[in-house]
Amino acid sequence: MFVTLSFTFLSLKQAALISAEPSPNRGCSINQSREYSIYAPSNSENRYGTMEVTPRLTWNEEKSLQKLLGNVSLRLLYKSSIHGNSFGTMLNKCSCQGSTILMVYLPNNVFGIFVLESYPEMSEHLKKPTTSFLLSFQKNKIMEMTAAFFNSTVDLIDNKLRFNFSQVQYVLLRSNTQNIFIPRLLGEKLGLTYDFKSQYTEYEVFRVEGMKDEPGYINRIAGATPHRDSLLAELRAYRPYADLVSEIRILLLGPVGSGKSSFFNSVKSIFRGHLTRQAIVGSDISSITEKYRIYSIKDEKDGKSLPFMLCDSMGLNEKDGVGLCVDDIPHILKGCMPDRYQV
Repeated sequence: MFVTLSFTFLSLKQAALISAEPSPNRGCSINQSREYSIYAPSNSENRYGTMEVTPRLTWNEEKSLQKLLGNVSLRLLYKSSIHGNSFGTMLNKCSCQGSTILMVYLPNNVFGIFVLESYPEMSEHLKKPTTSFLLSFQKNKIMEMTAAFFNSTVDLIDNKLRFNFSQVQYVLLRSNTQNIFIPRLLGEKLGLTYDFKSQYTEYEVFRVEGMKDEPGYINRIAGATPHRDSLLAELRAYRPYADLVSEIRILLLGPVGSGKSSFFNSVKSIFRGHLTRQAIVGSDISSITEKYRIYSIKDEKDGKSLPFMLCDSMGLNEKDGVGLCVDDIPHILKGCMPDRYQV
């Protein structure tokens, strides 16, 4: 025995994206002569030319950042392996550039520090608090990102760059030893259960272009991640009430082109941790889906199937004999329709 839920319209892909419009940079006016293209000096036959610099940031990491920040673009401003491992030089080149994100690369982790306001000029006071957040990627978990939101100040003393989120919560970088240190109290917010100290290989600074200039925008972003995690946890833990039914099936029902198969692919991608496209999608006057399919979804976290299945159906059409037959719907709801049934 099972329960089937039906939906008449599905289009949730865009709901996961936060639209963003270009906004003026906060705190400083950008000097156009300080636009840094992604080029670095190269010595070839005793003559200096130019070569294009490839960011270390991966495509998946960039997409994860865009999921968090909205429809933004990233422009590389500084790369320590090319421009030098000097925080003073980095701040001098990256000041007055608007919102930025500093990405620090380690063998098994990537840490990022987003700063909403511009880095100040070296001659200015670095103690002004600014909205910021700390995030981390784990190399073995594709598209898995953890973020913690704070206000921070910046300290630059000799070869040490320190982001202060509170008196006991900070991130410390040392350029002479290429070390990063995160105390346990802050690390716990990122899933680390110990004082974290490791040597980084390099760091990059990106300007974040297209941030929305609205009060509370960052607050909404800060609330979205824990809310998303809470929703996913509830779905993973869901069980039918008092075990009255053996399984839950969710029927995706709607007209041709309403996004039923795309919805399934999106749900599976979320729980698998990477982009998948098991169900065929497309655009046509007739239904792309030609068979009734029953899909189970395995959770990437533990490898177990979720406590529900999604049932993808052919699209409804005004013409008789095209797409899903309306008379078949009661049979689907009663559980009499086998997987891969075709009209």
